[in-house]
Amino acid sequence: MSGLSRRTLLNIAAGTYSGDLRTWLILARVWGATLDELLAPVWEPEQQGC
Repeated sequence: MSGLSRRTLLNIAAGTYSGDLRTWLILARVWGATLDELLAPVWEPEQQGC
């Protein structure tokens, strides 16, 4: 549905490729999500124990 290659999707899922803006815009459209929803985990600070 996305038109992206299987290899691109596998690399994103594996964390070996972060994609570009075009890739994330396509995924957001296909999944019915916003860029904020898709990329929020990237910008959330890591939880550290006290």
